[in-house]
Amino acid sequence: MAVFLLCVSTRVVLVQPSQLTAVFGLMSTAMFAAFALIARWREVLSARTKVVDKIPKRALDEAVAHVLIASLTGISGAALTVVLTVIPTSAPGTTPHLVAVILTAASLALGTVFFLTLLIIINLLHDAYQRVNPPPPK
Repeated sequence: MAVFLLCVSTRVVLVQPSQLTAVFGLMSTAMFAAFALIARWREVLSARTKVVDKIPKRALDEAVAHVLIASLTGISGAALTVVLTVIPTSAPGTTPHLVAVILTAASLALGTVFFLTLLIIINLLHDAYQRVNPPPPK
């Protein structure tokens, strides 16, 4: 929300939003691949013969939820930047310019949400990995 308000208050408009569209598309694709990988890890973890505590499974389940949210965020950001590409950025103060400012702010806010979600995913996967494969004692 802070990124959105900051962008709107400074009236930032993306000059070439098509580049950001490609970034959002690649991020969404990477998240779908990560979903498949994490789902497979959970399946392997569940198939182990020894009893594994539920914390790694819970961490993987939460990571999957965040991965899906991140992919939805990327798709939404791509859609907003596609619309932003079509809108003419005319003189400041006109309606198309105001719409471009709002779409720019929303796109940048979604990008921020994506990267924050990515940090959460990395933390959850690291936690699950350390619990399943503890480091050797020193």
